[in-house]
Amino acid sequence: MKISLQKVTKRYGYTAIIKDVSLNLFDNQKIGLSGANGSGKSTLIKMISGYLSQSTGTISYESNHRNIDRDEVYKEVSFAAPYICTSEQFTLKEHFIFYTGHKKLRTSYSYNQYLDSLEMVDPKDKYIQHFSSGMKQKILISFAILSDTQLLLLDEPTSFLDDKAKEWFHAMLENNRTNRTVVIASNDASDFGVCDVRFRIEGGGVVGL
Repeated sequence: MKISLQKVTKRYGYTAIIKDVSLNLFDNQKIGLSGANGSGKSTLIKMISGYLSQSTGTISYESNHRNIDRDEVYKEVSFAAPYICTSEQFTLKEHFIFYTGHKKLRTSYSYNQYLDSLEMVDPKDKYIQHFSSGMKQKILISFAILSDTQLLLLDEPTSFLDDKAKEWFHAMLENNRTNRTVVIASNDASDFGVCDVRFRIEGGGVVGL
């Protein structure tokens, strides 16, 4: 998927978080976004996802030489971030059944195969609300990466992960990065291992690195 941002600004009240950003993200490109806390990384990635509207400017999407309407782009997006909630009243198996009933995975997984991909033993009847923050993060990341989507967005993907889980994340991403555009927002340089190009957000603008 190709995404084009033209003179995009996002304001909250009188304060512009993102200012007049023009940026082209190309089909199958892997992009890293860094920047200080509060610089606007999450705001920019939410706008790219279609979840958040820009104040001014345009964001357009193209796939196979066909324009995708902003209201339809969610079908081609998977998104993981620490502030996104899982279905905490579900068991993991219930969440797996619910999620795969609404979004296709890149490979047809049984529940047991999915557990193997998570490198965990079946928690059976334990509700997700009782999982650790790191385990919840792994669940969010796994479904985003394994989803059959053209655009994968990861905001601070390793923020709650220990060293072993970070290794799991990098292997999972490496094995599922083909044939999709990937955008990773992070301040951890190790998260950018698959990235072809990196940008930094400074003063509301985007600077190439």
